Amino acid sequence: MPKSPGPCEAGFANPPMQDGEPANGVSVTADGQFSWLVGNLGDIPAVTLQYRTYRAQGWTIDASSDGTRFTNDRTGRGMFVSIESVEEF
Repeated sequence: MPKSPGPCEAGFANPPMQDGEPANGVSVTADGQFSWLVGNLGDIPAVTLQYRTYRAQGWTIDASSDGTRFTNDRTGRGMFVSIESVEEF
């Protein structure tokens, strides 16, 4: 089964509280299980995506100036992430 595209970490506008702190991360599985997270991804190599479509490990990632849409190719489930909003589908 394709892996999750990994969590996204950002200073989201109006995130829900998790364990008494504002959530700063989101994650979605291939089957559409969505979750808000609190944490820090640490000092990992970050890759800035250019505004275009990518395909990786069974996922289609559409990066645009409005945000980034992660769609699982098998299930069609995923999430749209921007600083202003996060939507699961």
